[in-house]
Amino acid sequence: MLMKYRCYVRWTHSGREYLSEFTTETANPEEWLIQDITKCYNKQFRYTIDGRLIGVELERM
Repeated sequence: MLMKYRCYVRWTHSGREYLSEFTTETANPEEWLIQDITKCYNKQFRYTIDGRLIGVELERM
């Protein structure tokens, strides 16, 4: 069964904090979704000098 989530991702770059918000649907558990989002953001930060992930929060819709 597909579950719909609102995702909040906090991250920093160049000394500033940012918040990204989006929605997604998945049949996987919440833990899997958090790990997948974390993996994707960390992959992007590999190419920046000072970007890093602060946290991922999910809200079931």
